[in-house]
Amino acid sequence: MQDRTTNRLESFLQFIQDKNLDSFYLSSYDQFLSEYVPASNSLRVYLTGFTGSVAEVLVKSSGECHLFVDGRYTQQAEKQVDTNKFKIHTCQPGTSPMSDLLNMVKDEKQKLGYIASRTSFSDFKQLREIADLVAFESPEIEKLLELDYKPVLNPIELVQVENGGVDTLTKLQSMPLKQNEAYLVNALDSLAWLSNGRGYHLPFMSSFMGTGLATQNKLYVFIDKTIARERAWESVDTIEWITFQDATDRKEQILKVIENEKVIDLKFDPNCLNADDFVFLNQKCQLENIEAIPMLITQYQSIKYPEEIHVMKQDFLKASKTIFETVGYVKKNWKDLTEKAVYDQTSRFYRENGGHSQSFNTIAGFAGNGSIIHYGSPSDQIKLEAGELFLLDSGGYFESGFATDKTRTFLIGDKVSDPEYKKIYTLVLKGLLDLQYAEFDEGALGKELDAIARKPLKEHGYDYNHGTGHGVGVNVHEGGVRIHLSSELPMKAGQVVSLEPGIYLDGKAGVRLENIAQVVAADTPGKLKFDNFVFIGFDHELIDQGLLDETEKSWLEEYERQCQTHGMSFKYPQTEE
Repeated sequence: MQDRTTNRLESFLQFIQDKNLDSFYLSSYDQFLSEYVPASNSLRVYLTGFTGSVAEVLVKSSGECHLFVDGRYTQQAEKQVDTNKFKIHTCQPGTSPMSDLLNMVKDEKQKLGYIASRTSFSDFKQLREIADLVAFESPEIEKLLELDYKPVLNPIELVQVENGGVDTLTKLQSMPLKQNEAYLVNALDSLAWLSNGRGYHLPFMSSFMGTGLATQNKLYVFIDKTIARERAWESVDTIEWITFQDATDRKEQILKVIENEKVIDLKFDPNCLNADDFVFLNQKCQLENIEAIPMLITQYQSIKYPEEIHVMKQDFLKASKTIFETVGYVKKNWKDLTEKAVYDQTSRFYRENGGHSQSFNTIAGFAGNGSIIHYGSPSDQIKLEAGELFLLDSGGYFESGFATDKTRTFLIGDKVSDPEYKKIYTLVLKGLLDLQYAEFDEGALGKELDAIARKPLKEHGYDYNHGTGHGVGVNVHEGGVRIHLSSELPMKAGQVVSLEPGIYLDGKAGVRLENIAQVVAADTPGKLKFDNFVFIGFDHELIDQGLLDETEKSWLEEYERQCQTHGMSFKYPQTEE
């Protein structure tokens, strides 16, 4: 692999020099700006060998090569990337890989190459302010880096209303669309949410590849019809508020609908539209206004309908059962297991509980690998040993096509090999309980809640280099809500978000405990609280009761009794519901 990436890098450098460029920016995206791009369609993976979901690359004509990652991926990048050829930059909390790349570019006014169809409009806009941009077509770079992506796509299925929540017309009318106004729907999870369509076209995503255009009373979906079963098309042909159209020439088809609908005001999300589409529409559309609005659709999508909450709760019970069964299985059989065997057993339990697919690549990290925040390569050579910790972070999709997510860390054997393990487990538990049972003001910012979870850890000298919570919906990472030390997003009733503090001892162990909860109104007027979706008991062999205050002990007991009711407490036996 290293030889091939070396050859590709040499070819890429020669290309940059031949085109008289100072540098070339390479994103991790496909044309849909997806979070989880298949490795076989990731130019960044082909060039660097780094397989994490988030990273930015800057290659200079001088031969300097830079890979920008966040704190979740530092260790993974150092293991996968030839550090003799790429300098790895880890962004600091509150910043992003892209912001660090922009800071490097702005200091050296450059003639910068980029791929327009794989660059978001928001990144394009920032880059063009500080560099002389030169756009390239994706196929040209794909050929240069020997990428040959030929996806085999599943048929699109329409989720029934009883499983998917709410019909398309209701969702359209929840947004303030005016006459002669349209929203471009570029984010695949937003398109899946609006249409109730599921295709599982990309890894760890239940959505399908397509583009949408939403008007007051209709959603147009542009997609290659050859990838859908006829009965799927027949089922939507009878619904007046949704139309699937063949998108052999997607851009021209969108222009025709804009003209036929007499659209004069077109809005889009700058983080979801690629630069190539923006340039085309800006040049070709005869409109009075084209406006970029961050979170154009996710601001509505993130506020879940009661019908959606109902099916999500059902799915999370199935997902919780999967992890509870896996932890129990490992605790019983650990002497015969490897790290990879745990990973595989988790997948088997998902299937047995009705899972369709994973919502992200299961993180199954034993001992030191648990300290790699997004560890994604479980080994069949690493055997489990008594006294060490195992971190299991996993999610799946069930019939509704909404993602699930949860994390448990647990002890292998009966006694810890290092007393610090109990300390860090208990501190992470304190952070989770303090946040999960908090009451907070309506509109409280994500960074305010982030501070609640970090406080007990920081008091003992620990911290973690990732956010405390992300939105969950059709995708496991959904916009509209974020609990992070830099998040200015307000908390709103109806949002579904993860709660996941952690502590990581480099090379020794990692602890993360994650529940998913809905934001709901508290009994106190003007206050909000969390309604938990995950009911998997904690590992009491790892809890130092002396570190918990009386309120936290009460919360822990309350939570364990809820888990017991669902038959998923390790502390108490199952009772009948």
